[in-house]
Amino acid sequence: MAKYDKIKKHRMRPVPKLRKKPFPEKELFTMANFTISYRLFIDPLGNEPEERRKIHSFFDLLAASGIGSLIDPPVKQTGTAGRLGYDPGRMFAAALLAFSIDGGRLRDIESRCRFDARFAYFMTPDPPSYATFCRFLNQYVLPHSEEIFSRITSAICRKMGIDPRSDAFVDGTKIEANANKYKFVWKPARKMEELLRKAEAECAAFGVHASDGNDGHVARITELAGLMRLKLEASGIDPSALERGRGIRNPPLASAYMDCLSRVGKRTAYQEQCGICGSRGSYYKTDRDATAMCLKEDYYSGLGSNRHAGYNIQAAVSQGIVLSYYVSQDRSDYKTLPTLLERHKSMYGSYPSAVCADAGYGGSANYSFLKANGIRNFVKANTWEGEISGKRPALCRFGSSGEIVCLYGKTAPEIAPPRHLRSAKTRFFAVKSCYGCVYKEYCKKALKKKGKGRVFEIDPEYLSEKEEAYRNLLSAKGVERRVNRSIQVEGAFGILKQDRRYDRFRRRGQLKASMEIMLTLLGRNVRKYLRFVVTGKNPEFWKAPDGLEPERPHKISRTVRNGGMKKPKRQPNERARKEHRRKRKH
Repeated sequence: MAKYDKIKKHRMRPVPKLRKKPFPEKELFTMANFTISYRLFIDPLGNEPEERRKIHSFFDLLAASGIGSLIDPPVKQTGTAGRLGYDPGRMFAAALLAFSIDGGRLRDIESRCRFDARFAYFMTPDPPSYATFCRFLNQYVLPHSEEIFSRITSAICRKMGIDPRSDAFVDGTKIEANANKYKFVWKPARKMEELLRKAEAECAAFGVHASDGNDGHVARITELAGLMRLKLEASGIDPSALERGRGIRNPPLASAYMDCLSRVGKRTAYQEQCGICGSRGSYYKTDRDATAMCLKEDYYSGLGSNRHAGYNIQAAVSQGIVLSYYVSQDRSDYKTLPTLLERHKSMYGSYPSAVCADAGYGGSANYSFLKANGIRNFVKANTWEGEISGKRPALCRFGSSGEIVCLYGKTAPEIAPPRHLRSAKTRFFAVKSCYGCVYKEYCKKALKKKGKGRVFEIDPEYLSEKEEAYRNLLSAKGVERRVNRSIQVEGAFGILKQDRRYDRFRRRGQLKASMEIMLTLLGRNVRKYLRFVVTGKNPEFWKAPDGLEPERPHKISRTVRNGGMKKPKRQPNERARKEHRRKRKH
């Protein structure tokens, strides 16, 4: 009991009163871990001449670009009535400056306008809310996204002395869309054919067939349902009185009629889904413009797969400045190059003088487009790595006099087409005898029929354009452009994703995603320009030294001479899986 009394007395000990300290006379309020200065809120940027210079240069850039005519009407806080609207120029300046600093989250923009000294320098004491910024971007910036980007980027290029019609380095990256990855829809092309086939087979059992002149799948199923209804009425059964459910048994003809009706509804839904997909293979219910793509990382689990909603972002960079962009729905980069260059021409009046891109853009259509528009071709083909390294050399080439020469050096004259053509441009060339050729086994490995000779189906135009691209890439300027492509355009995407943590869209729909990526890339350009204002120097990139000799392809490997190709190295998990399967067999 005495012990309990001691504990009770200890608990009931009165709390000592805190002594009131007078408020310090200084304009500093010191706490345990940090210090707050009230001068920051009284005189913003008073002791930061560099930041003040950046803000002034930023507004001079916006004035020189002439975008004020695009966003002229004032923006209201709430509805059409009430207090005066906000200045659209200041709102756009605040949004673009926020995108250039640390992304463009709407609530972050509102918070910066309230507490950031750089924004308080030109914003009103009562800044707009995040909802006002949202309405402003959707109503005033979205309809003029491409023109705003071109005007401001052109002004940046004029001030930095960059020619937007010079060399362009092109690449693409995939960014995850703001959509639920589990609510995707594959294009039901096969399901549509299967539905029609089942409906025709089931109706044929009762002697009902659709007319041959009706080609539409929905129309054919609808016709079959109408014919089945007439047959049902002729048999004395009322179709409107039919029911389907547990314990209800209908005659076979009635069941077939009801199945045909359900297929009509399914076929209509499938047709609507095919219309939404268009040329794509999938779409998402929460963002119908997004496409299922293969991503390295995702928002939900962190593990990439080919079933994540995303957009393919294409960009053309020159001297560290993003000149043009394009938000594509295609999973691959191959079809995006002409569209990107056409957008570049609409922004600056002409195509770039040269284009350097990786092997994802190499193909006959892109090579023909570059040649037709007078653009120097520095685009790798999809066989670049194997042909240059000598591990998978090309089977044929053009000779000195324009003839086709095989890998061993034998001339292949043109022959009549022995089989169907792959395209209208392809032609056939044949080597009559492969006697003594050390590459015989490697050359004929892909052939279905083994013979004494070798027949090549070649597109001469594509082969000549490919060899021209290889000569450009292997030259000294080509080496310089290849190095700078990996630095500039891939470095730009790396900064956005890794440094700025911009790996997922915040808006839904292709138009809003395009506006968002426009502001993001434009903010990066503004950041480059403000650095130029402080340093007075343009970004420097690697230049080829004088006297650099053209690069030469490597010699053909021994594995090719021995009739095979070196097997690719497997990852540790692949090797472990293979060894596990081998043990299970034994």
